[in-house]
Amino acid sequence: MAVFFDKKYIRNSRYSIAMIVANAVQGDSRVLKTAFSLSKHGYRVHILGLNIVPETHIIDGYPFKITLIANPRFRMKKERVWWITPDTPNISLFIDRMVAAFLDAIQGEHYDFLHTHDMYGLPVGAKLREKCKIGETGWIHDLHEYVEGCTNLPEDTRAFLWEQEKDHIVKPDALTTVSPILSAIISAKYKLHPPSLVLNTPRLGDFDQFYPKSLRHALSIEDRIPLLVYNGGVKPPRGVQYAINALPLLPDAHLALVTNSTGEFIDELFSIAKNNGCEKRLHIHSFVPHYDVTSFIRDVTVGINPVTIYENSDLALPNKVFEYIHAGVPVVSTATTAMKDFVAKHDCGVTFPAGDVEGFADAVKRTLLRYPKGLLNAGQGSKLAQQYCWEEQEKVIFHLYEQIIAKNSLVSERIPVYALEPILHLPIHGANQPGTISRAISKLGFTAKHAALGKNNFRYKHDVSIASQKNSILAVSSYFQKQELSVYNTYHYHTRTLLHDKYFNYPAGLDLLLLKAMGKRVFYHFRGSEIRLSSIFKEATPYNYVDEQLSGIDETMPFCFDEADQRAFRNFVLGVCDRVFVNDPEVQCYVPNSLIVPRSIDIMQLACGQPKSIGSIPLIVHAPSRPEVKGSQYVLNAIEQLKQEGFSFEFTLVQNMPHEEAMAVYRKASIIVDQLRIGWYGVLAVEGMAMGKAVVSYIRNDLRHYLPYPPPLAYANPENIVDVLRYLLLNPDAVASYGEAGQKFSREYHNADTIAKNLIDIYRQPIQPIDPVAVANFIEFQMGKKSGGDQKDNINNNQINSITDSNLDEFYLFHQRKGDECLAKNDFESAFTHYKRSLELNPNNFLLISKIADYSTQNYVNVKFDSLLKTALHKALINVGKTGSVYHLFDSLSITRSKLMRAKLAAFKPSIKISHLNNSLINTNRQRKKIILLTCIWARPELTRIFLDYYRSLKKNLLDQVDLTMLAVGSEGEKSRQLCEQYGFEYYNFPNNPISDKWEYALQLTKSYNPDGVIIMGSDDFVNEQLILHYIQFLNEGVLFAGLTDSYFFDLQSTESLVHWKGYGAKIKDNGMPERLGETIGTGRLVSKKLLEMLDYSIWKDLEINKHLEIHVTHKLNEIDMLPVKYQHKIPVEIDGKFYYYGHLSLTMAELGAVAVGIKYPKGNLSRITNYLTSADAVEKINDPWLFLEQHFPKKTVDQLKDLSHLIIRSS
Repeated sequence: MAVFFDKKYIRNSRYSIAMIVANAVQGDSRVLKTAFSLSKHGYRVHILGLNIVPETHIIDGYPFKITLIANPRFRMKKERVWWITPDTPNISLFIDRMVAAFLDAIQGEHYDFLHTHDMYGLPVGAKLREKCKIGETGWIHDLHEYVEGCTNLPEDTRAFLWEQEKDHIVKPDALTTVSPILSAIISAKYKLHPPSLVLNTPRLGDFDQFYPKSLRHALSIEDRIPLLVYNGGVKPPRGVQYAINALPLLPDAHLALVTNSTGEFIDELFSIAKNNGCEKRLHIHSFVPHYDVTSFIRDVTVGINPVTIYENSDLALPNKVFEYIHAGVPVVSTATTAMKDFVAKHDCGVTFPAGDVEGFADAVKRTLLRYPKGLLNAGQGSKLAQQYCWEEQEKVIFHLYEQIIAKNSLVSERIPVYALEPILHLPIHGANQPGTISRAISKLGFTAKHAALGKNNFRYKHDVSIASQKNSILAVSSYFQKQELSVYNTYHYHTRTLLHDKYFNYPAGLDLLLLKAMGKRVFYHFRGSEIRLSSIFKEATPYNYVDEQLSGIDETMPFCFDEADQRAFRNFVLGVCDRVFVNDPEVQCYVPNSLIVPRSIDIMQLACGQPKSIGSIPLIVHAPSRPEVKGSQYVLNAIEQLKQEGFSFEFTLVQNMPHEEAMAVYRKASIIVDQLRIGWYGVLAVEGMAMGKAVVSYIRNDLRHYLPYPPPLAYANPENIVDVLRYLLLNPDAVASYGEAGQKFSREYHNADTIAKNLIDIYRQPIQPIDPVAVANFIEFQMGKKSGGDQKDNINNNQINSITDSNLDEFYLFHQRKGDECLAKNDFESAFTHYKRSLELNPNNFLLISKIADYSTQNYVNVKFDSLLKTALHKALINVGKTGSVYHLFDSLSITRSKLMRAKLAAFKPSIKISHLNNSLINTNRQRKKIILLTCIWARPELTRIFLDYYRSLKKNLLDQVDLTMLAVGSEGEKSRQLCEQYGFEYYNFPNNPISDKWEYALQLTKSYNPDGVIIMGSDDFVNEQLILHYIQFLNEGVLFAGLTDSYFFDLQSTESLVHWKGYGAKIKDNGMPERLGETIGTGRLVSKKLLEMLDYSIWKDLEINKHLEIHVTHKLNEIDMLPVKYQHKIPVEIDGKFYYYGHLSLTMAELGAVAVGIKYPKGNLSRITNYLTSADAVEKINDPWLFLEQHFPKKTVDQLKDLSHLIIRSS
């Protein structure tokens, strides 16, 4: 059901809903579909879910709010109250803790409705209503499971939750459920009115015949080969093992599991396939978003549901079955009570007895014979899909809300009409939207004006010209007094404020606050780029332009803003204005629970007769007002390809043309191409639809349900624009059909006259009070910007002289220059003071470090150096002069750092004595070393499996040389444990966020193992045996710390991308110094037992960060004066009577004959391969990546990486 901006939508917007579910939300399609349905009909929805880690998290990117409470299970375990008995968790206390956390999350908020889900939602909802005023208008509970029949749960848990159901099921105002049988059971058991049936079905609007990916294509399986699909979680009760055992009886068929499941059972399934000789016919593919499933599986042959029968499964109608039906795929299912009746009634497949392998094979064969062309899919008008679709299910939900509202209707307060006038729309032209709306309001008899800043290229008209002023307090008197803009009573802002600059510096936005203080009614309308948050936009669509806009933020993309500024301003607007509007659901994703006020057009001006089919020589039109944003290059490429294919048509680009002239071109068009990158259509599309043209635009897959079905325009994106245009050129009737549907839709939904009437209703709602916290936060934010922040780092030498004395202390160049002056006068004490201050402000000033080292050693501490070091320093400096390479600078830098370490150790570390290489202390500890290989894992099980398997083999190869214990810390519970233990890793579980806490926990774990050393390894890093063998030697020598400065990086998504990264230093800072030169990288660092003891087994304590963990290792070592140096410049020391080598030893792979490769994977990497391509000097491309890998790693590992790479490339 499409969204409509009507009186009911406006009424619904007065109601807020707290939706409760005890999971992490994003994997629960039913909860999300329910929230989307209510949100698009105006209700203000806030989903409150349960995080999988012990911290609260807000999920961005939805048109409603989502908050995940911290999972109380972790604190309960820490307090040792999770288990009642060794096998029985304390679910009662768990629920009480959840309730307390939900109460904290909603503190200060008001919710008219409570909408709870699943078996935990019922007791949580009941307890919430006991403790606070929530859901006073109504409570709806959705029964997902037959709790009594959930025999797959631990018996104590099932029994407790069943008792909770008995106690509370009569309390909600309405019940819904997923199955007709469950509805009947609940009604009979509790003597209640039958819960309303809401099946977990896909949306009709999700299906896309032009979806650019498909499962068959991803697996490279020919069309003639029967392809079976199972979509969902894979566990023994789901019965997939029976299907795999049946593959030998189906010699031509392939089976694909679309799942994110990993672990022992998945491995067992592949073992079964291998034993059956059909491992090449069993495939696995990761989940696709729920709204893409029906399109993704549209070319498979049979969909399977081989579930085992237990009480809950026997009455279920699984969502996967409806997904198969929408995709046009016949079903083979276990003959559960529910499925046997359903399949027989609708003739959509074949059932078989539970667990019967031969019966399954026979059912597949019968299905192939009975449905040789499959079923009709949703796009082909399937009546079955139309009957069982979410568009029908959501009607049930709406009806329940309507019934409850009818019993508890709010008294509507309305401002008198005369109090609204005059009304002002301001301060831009914005595709003629403010002017169109103000004129429509005037036609209703209200005094309404449109005031605009400056001229516009499209010759849009306005009533009042605003003389633009600089963003300053002085502008207030100009705008509100001299230009008399304060005489209106209702202000409807579009896109920006009067007081404005791109960076939202003070006093930007103050005019909103001043108008509210004057008692005016103030509304704000976000319209697109000004609020499109890059982080969300980049996640929401693969066709985003974020990286392009960031590369030209000031010149080529003036509509790109800093996200921190956008968020601060958005929150300010929400706290000040009476209502906040957006154009469409795509923009609503950046301003959750705002009101969608659609783009408006004057229907009478666009009257164009009835839509016509395509002409003999059709005209395709595209208007690239902002080519990068609209994806104009993709359009041009598509036009060129279609011409090369021999299609006959005309093509016109509308650019730099007054609006009226552009409209004349559009009237002649057959097809109008809007934008291909943003995710929703613009004003051009609305005008084109109103004229009865076939409009082509990119609508985000997750938002298509906001439009009617069939859609009023053709969907396309950069990947399929050629296919869509080709289809339209070949199908004139489709062009006419889109034109007719688009014209009807635009006249109903985008009619300015209707929108104006509804806006008046909103204007008449009571004035909203200002949120003082939102105002204070924004002013504090602006004051922080005004103070300068990091601007001091941009001062150069020429600017130093112009800085006042009071500010000089903030600039490192000033102190460096003063230090040089003092040094020239032999005032060593003052020079040292200035140099230290300069270094505090700019820690990466390596040449200054050298200068301090020389000064310290010669004038502060009486330490003598042998002639070899002096000769080496002179030679290194000569090499730098000859090559100009920053990497040669490390040779000299290493020497000066070594000198500085010696000086500091001698002066400040009496417990660490510089040794004179007493042979009696050296190389005496030669017993077999115990080393821990320590890693942290998260998600991407496909790569993790290869990583774990490789190091299991490496451990076996090194068994005689080292006692290697492999230890992994994961965050996905039993799934991770099974995966790690399968490959011989000892496993511990800890939350993944923040990652620094996870690594700190991991390092602390090693203490109980009492190792000689720990190798810290990222879970995507592969090192060869040579590195481990060298580390064994280093521990025998007494090295405290060692690591690599360079690495290879391999991008699995682009198999041509294997590069040798030479390490930190290629990036040059503003002061001309290389950044972080000589530091070790995160891959495979060795930390000795003695150093761990010195650090108290702690490196990342209390950092609470998710990125850049490796630099904090360097910081920690710097704290104990252990600076990065080359191996030959390490310092022999004596600690507690034992000999060690002191220094942050930095080595290249070439020096050790070692190879380290970091695998870059499309998801889960903290850093992308592009992060390392900072300059040509930093990287070297390897021409034949697979050959290189085969030369340095086992064939099995390389083959596994190849398979994964091919899967990624196919699926992308």
